[in-house]
Amino acid sequence: MAKVNVFMNPEAGQIPEWTIFDRLRKAREWAGFEQSELAAASGISRATISSAENGHRAPSPMTSRLWALATGVPESWILTGVVPVEEGPDPVTHRYPNPVVSIDFARSVRELVSA
Repeated sequence: MAKVNVFMNPEAGQIPEWTIFDRLRKAREWAGFEQSELAAASGISRATISSAENGHRAPSPMTSRLWALATGVPESWILTGVVPVEEGPDPVTHRYPNPVVSIDFARSVRELVSA
């Protein structure tokens, strides 16, 4: 077995970049959905889910929003790959800037779909 010298490998220690298509698939898998289950839970067609995950078509704003709601993953992470920082409410409106759907909601949706 050959030894790999990480100092000679220019890509060693780098973090692979995930595309939006990778993040869509990761969100679905993290929530425990098969493609057909996500389709039933979100109202997104199975064909659209497959096309988006395979990189054939970027999701529309509505698709990414529904995907986030159904999986419990922040939409901003799906779109950008940046994990949102928890911030307090806006001092004027007293609302949180990026509402995040809890994983309990995603599990409830999954239970309704499988019932």
